[in-house]
Amino acid sequence: MKVISFAWTTKALCDGKKDMTRRDWKDSHAKMFKKGDVVAAYDRLPYHGGKKVAEIVLTKDPYRQRLRDMPESDLKREGGLWYDQREFIQLFGGDENKRPYVVEFKKVKDCGCKT
Repeated sequence: MKVISFAWTTKALCDGKKDMTRRDWKDSHAKMFKKGDVVAAYDRLPYHGGKKVAEIVLTKDPYRQRLRDMPESDLKREGGLWYDQREFIQLFGGDENKRPYVVEFKKVKDCGCKT
């Protein structure tokens, strides 16, 4: 099963507040993920001792989007952890022209989320 680590946004995922994530993936990695895929959601990568907390299903193929074009409404879908778009863009080095992959999903199974 494919894996996505949610690290410090795990609580937002477990609480049902996160159904979207942006990833600075290489194209070759992003191509492995498709709409309908069931993916294991981990609190950290497994090889760093992470634990599976949920299973998610992708609701769209991952797609690239320039950070400056991100709708403000996506801040809530990303977990609601950022005050504004500018603060969110700082996660990507402050480059509003960066085009990470957007991964949209739905949590389909709780595997031990602790909130």
